[in-house]
Amino acid sequence: MSSLGALDQATAVAERAAELAGEDWDVLAGPDAVAGVEAITAARSFLDAALLRGIARVEATDAVRGLGWATVKDFLTHLTGGHKGSGGGLVRAVEQLRDLPEVQTALEAGRVTLPQARAIASKVHTLPRVPQFRTAVAEAMLDLVDTHGHDASGLQTAFSDVVRDLDPDSAIVDAEKERVKAERAAHHARHLSFAEDGHGGVRLKGYGTVEDAERIKATLHPLAAPVTTEPGACGGVSRRPGEAMFDENGVATSAPCLTPECGHDGRDPRQAGARLWDALVDACDRLAATDELPRDHGSKPRVV
Repeated sequence: MSSLGALDQATAVAERAAELAGEDWDVLAGPDAVAGVEAITAARSFLDAALLRGIARVEATDAVRGLGWATVKDFLTHLTGGHKGSGGGLVRAVEQLRDLPEVQTALEAGRVTLPQARAIASKVHTLPRVPQFRTAVAEAMLDLVDTHGHDASGLQTAFSDVVRDLDPDSAIVDAEKERVKAERAAHHARHLSFAEDGHGGVRLKGYGTVEDAERIKATLHPLAAPVTTEPGACGGVSRRPGEAMFDENGVATSAPCLTPECGHDGRDPRQAGARLWDALVDACDRLAATDELPRDHGSKPRVV
């Protein structure tokens, strides 16, 4: 569907819905009124699925900022006229269903309503981050809708039983709890120290969480990439083994290079550990050059 096609269809649906709202429902017989309500409920579920798709696109394009809105959730709260925070609930539903494609598909197929989809997604996202386990629980809850017609409240109530059926020994849940405890302990034990070795060097010693380490590495690795130059740019030249350093007149064929590991071939002579250290210093220099660091008595911190 093209962008214009989606917009045209949305506009047409709104116009038809306005016509439907203006119909004389008093002339309908009871069974016909029931069938009409069922049809409207089904249509509403499809519209909710389309609404979430639209919200995802609004977030991706950040279009509401051009309209003066700070966030998409504020815009949606205003647009829907809901309670404070209701827009955030829609945004959260988009994010949660993105990780549960089977529930998203069920919503778009009319298999579940938006309240049912949100009930499943919100509960599943409290589980350990084990994709196969989360998928199995979500599918089991969808089956409850198909077989027993569970509404949103029923799904929330049945959630614990579904988890126990799929994880009877609580091995997955308990493993997650132990992981959280270990991460908390690692966080409390975090430290970083500098110790001079008496020979002009400093040794670093530290400990922290895996998450913190990943954040540090994500910052340092781009700065630690090997730096290449033109061959001989270091002041030396690349030679074959046994090749003379002087020509026939006794003149040096190249200036000496001060880096013993350098092959004069343009490749970065630094080992990975050296590049990582240089990246750390570089990152600190870059931060010090900004205004992000706190000031000490009104003066910007500096190394003397």
